Amino acid sequence: FALAGMEEGGICLWDLREPESQHPTEDGVVWRRPTYTTEFSCEFEDIVGSVVALRTSSSKDQAQDEAAGSSRFSFQLVSLDSWSNVSVWLVAEMSNTDIAGSDVDFGLRIG
Repeated sequence: FALAGMEEGGICLWDLREPESQHPTEDGVVWRRPTYTTEFSCEFEDIVGSVVALRTSSSKDQAQDEAAGSSRFSFQLVSLDSWSNVSVWLVAEMSNTDIAGSDVDFGLRIG
C-alpha cells in the first residue's frame, strides 16, 4: 500500500496489489488512480490545512491475523495538517466489493 497526504487536506491510498489492467495507460506508463481518497468526504471541515505528516500503526490483532494467514488488512492512520489538526482514521479492507463502487462512501474508487 502507498499513502499520501495532499496539499488540499485529503489523504489518498493506493492498493498496489491491484492489477495494472484496472488503471489507464498512456505511452506505456500505467497511471494508478487512488483506490481510496478522503477528498470527497462530506465530513471534512470547511477549513483544513495541507497534510504534513502521516503515521500508521497496526494492532496486536492485525499481527495475529497475519500469522493466521488472513489476507484482509486493517490499521490505524494518524494525520497531521498544517493547522495542527490531528485526525485518526481506521483503514479496513472490505470483505465484499462491488465493481460499481459504494452508494455511501464516495472515497472508494469505482472498479
